[in-house]
Amino acid sequence: MARVPPPKGKGEPPPPDETVGNLDKGEMSHLNFRVPAAFHREFAIFSIQHSFKSQTETLYAAFEALKDKHDGGQ
Repeated sequence: MARVPPPKGKGEPPPPDETVGNLDKGEMSHLNFRVPAAFHREFAIFSIQHSFKSQTETLYAAFEALKDKHDGGQ
């Protein structure tokens, strides 16, 4: 049996209309900061208890609430 070499590269990307919505978010960036372990645990538990899909979603909601409180959401 002949050996077939593996394909080179990843191939062509799928067209935008065949993606699963991963192109809608725009460019993502990391927030690199450390928090105390107790805060992290409390934040994670709060996220789960309040049915947020992720801690990122919890952070977005908290930031929106903070903006609304301080400058009317502008």
